[in-house]
Amino acid sequence: MKKEFDLLLSKFANDASRSVDSKKDYYQAFVNDVPKSLYKLFDREKYLIKASIGNGNKAEIPWLCIFNREITSSAVQGIYICYLFNADMSGFYLVLLQGITAFKKYKRNQNKCLKKASEYFKNLIEDNYFDKGEIVLNGKKGLSKSYEAGTILSKYYKKDDYIEDELLTDLQCLKNIYDEIADSLSYPYMEIIDNIMNDNYNPTTIQQEFLIENDGMDIATVNDGSENLLKLSSIPKAKKKKRINRKLITGLKKVDYRKKAQRNEETGLLGEMLVLNYERNRLINLGRRDLAEKIEWRSRADDTLGYDIKSFDIDQDHQVHDRFIEVKTTVGDEYEEFYITRREKNIMDEYKDYYYVYRVYNLKTDEPKFYMLSYEDMSDRVELSVYDYVATIKNIE
Repeated sequence: MKKEFDLLLSKFANDASRSVDSKKDYYQAFVNDVPKSLYKLFDREKYLIKASIGNGNKAEIPWLCIFNREITSSAVQGIYICYLFNADMSGFYLVLLQGITAFKKYKRNQNKCLKKASEYFKNLIEDNYFDKGEIVLNGKKGLSKSYEAGTILSKYYKKDDYIEDELLTDLQCLKNIYDEIADSLSYPYMEIIDNIMNDNYNPTTIQQEFLIENDGMDIATVNDGSENLLKLSSIPKAKKKKRINRKLITGLKKVDYRKKAQRNEETGLLGEMLVLNYERNRLINLGRRDLAEKIEWRSRADDTLGYDIKSFDIDQDHQVHDRFIEVKTTVGDEYEEFYITRREKNIMDEYKDYYYVYRVYNLKTDEPKFYMLSYEDMSDRVELSVYDYVATIKNIE
C-alpha cells in the first residue's frame, strides 16, 4: 500500500493535466491495485472498498473509502473509513469520516451540522490513539472543508515519513473501532443525525446512548464505583389527583403515533442503560466486580420475558441471589403513571422477593433519578388499575 500511495503523492500534483486518465500508472495503482490488496484484509461480503482521484476532472482531494455495508455502501451518507490526501500532496490522513452529501439538506449550515455530528461521535468513542482534533487538507474548494468538518477520528502521515507496517497496524485499529460502531448503532444513521440536530440527545449522558461493547459487556463503560449517572431517590408520596379542565381538551392536536412510538422506544432504551450502569457500580462498590461483569441485559435479546435486566443480590449470609429488574422510564417527574403488562405481573408474582421495578424519571435533565419498588412495595404502595381491553374478532355464524 505504501508503494501505491507514494506513487500518487509524487505524481498526482505534478501531472499538469486537469482530466482523469485511467491509463496513468498512479491511477491504476491507487484506484485499482490498492482496493484489490485491501480485500485480503476486508471481507468482500461485509465491506465495499472504493478509490477515486476524480470523475472526469481531477479531484482536489483524492480519496479511498472502506464501507461497512451494515452502515452504508456509499460516500453519500453514513460513517466509513477513508484515506484523504492533502490538496498539495504533502501527506494524507486515515480518518473515520461521515458522508457529507446527506448534510446538504442543511444548506448554509452544512459544515456546522457536520461538526456537531462529529463531536457527538467523538464523545462516544473511548480511544486515545487517534486524533479527535480538526484535520487540515489545504484545499481551496468547499468539498475539502466539508471533509474536515465531517471527520471523527484521524491520523496524519507526512510524505516520505511513514512505513508499510504502520499503515497496516493503524488501519486494523480503526477497523476494530468501525466494526464496534456498526455492531452498536441502535437506529439507522440518519435517524441518529436528525435527533442530534434537533438536540434530542443529552450530552451529559452521551455514553449511555451508544452501545459500544467493551470487554464482552453490553455497555460502553463500567465506572469503578466512582460515579453513578442515575441517582436513587425514595418512593414518592401519593399525589392528589387533579380535576380535568374540560376547556383544555377541546383543541386536541393530531398525534404522529409512529414518531411517538420511536420516542418511547428511545426513552426506554436510555433508561435501561442508566440502570445497567447503576447496577454494575452497586455491585462493584460491594466488592463484587465478578458479579458486575455477569449482569445480563435480557430485553435487548428478548423483550417478552417480563423483565429487562438480570442482576444480583447478596444477602446477610453472603449468599448470591438473582435480581430481576423491570425498568420503567419517563422524561416526566416521579408522579408520572406507568404501565405493567400482564406478562410482567405474572413474572412479578413468580419471582416475588427477587423482582424489582426501577422507575426512572427526569430522563432528559442533567440529573436523572429513579426509585425502586420491591414486590412488597408493588402491593402496598402502588395502585394497579385495569386499563386495556383486548379486542378479538368473533365468529357470528
